[in-house]
Amino acid sequence: MATTKVTTDNFNISSSWRCKKTFKYHGTQNYGYYVYSFAAGPSCNTATKTFRWSVPSGAKIKKAQIWANISTGWTGASVLTANDNPFNQSNGSAKGANVSISGSGGTLTVVFKFKANGNKADTNTHYSTTQFTNVYLLIEYEGGSGGDPQPTPPKLKGLEVPPQSVAIYDPSDGKIYMFDGVVKIQHALSMKIEEEPEKHKEQYTNNARNEPDKLTLDIVMSDVYDGSGAIVNARGFTDAERTAHDATKKSLMTIDAPRSENAFYVLHDLKEARKKLCVITPQFVHTDMILASVTVNQDEEHTHGWEGQIVFQHTYKAPEPKKNNSKPSKTTPTPPSQSTGILSNLVNGVTNFASNLWNTLTGKKSGG
Repeated sequence: MATTKVTTDNFNISSSWRCKKTFKYHGTQNYGYYVYSFAAGPSCNTATKTFRWSVPSGAKIKKAQIWANISTGWTGASVLTANDNPFNQSNGSAKGANVSISGSGGTLTVVFKFKANGNKADTNTHYSTTQFTNVYLLIEYEGGSGGDPQPTPPKLKGLEVPPQSVAIYDPSDGKIYMFDGVVKIQHALSMKIEEEPEKHKEQYTNNARNEPDKLTLDIVMSDVYDGSGAIVNARGFTDAERTAHDATKKSLMTIDAPRSENAFYVLHDLKEARKKLCVITPQFVHTDMILASVTVNQDEEHTHGWEGQIVFQHTYKAPEPKKNNSKPSKTTPTPPSQSTGILSNLVNGVTNFASNLWNTLTGKKSGG
């Protein structure tokens, strides 16, 4: 079973209410007590989010769910839904709700609703806020013309990638390389649209076919030297700090060689090996990515390091060619006529000349 994941930003939804108090007499007596009831609310408020998703053409969607870490506010929730489906599933601290999708891609609009239980204590206006964090659409599917991408490795699910950083995971050996000098991240998702597809029609849905995703990273790798001669990177880490960072994150930063040189050699080896990699950015996790190009510049501004651009491209498993089950024809081909056409006349003339020459050399008479 393959999965794809689409994330969105964190958000909050608040619910408010106000109570009134009414004096209630005790039976027929002249004394009684106050009773509180809702004068307004609790209100049911919403937040709308959109998810742009896609799966390989021809894939069969088995399940689609919205997952989030939800921290319900004061008094809890009487309504907590995604597209009117309750968050009735749990996975650790995350809660999930089913949603409906079909096809091989598009935009899913999800309306989140929250309504507080409220409390009846006084006549003040009260508010309760529920926080939604780590929100994503998770799609499980089978098959498809593009093949099944690699699932996100379990060891990466808890990996935190800070802003302006990218992690590269090599599933072949389990290594994780962390780049912390990323100045720009560009995600390129595109489709090829044709009015009437002539070739590979099975890969098209609504006359559209997914093109390979591209991820472009602009990176600065700097080896800045302080007065004592120790190497300090552009963010000010010392050798000791980099060593500790390496021990936990298996970063590219080492003290055996300048970090820029080490990084370049790692990128060179990954490109030469043509491995399928998993690239984790703060926005999205890309699987089945090939390191398509590495461009590194060294100039006057980067005498101790380099700036460069790294391009990853998604790669699918090539679909197997269709088998031709038709049996070869047993009909004997008919030779071309030798009595018509200039070419056939020329061939006949050369044949007759060669035959007469052979008969002359061997002493045979024509027709004998």
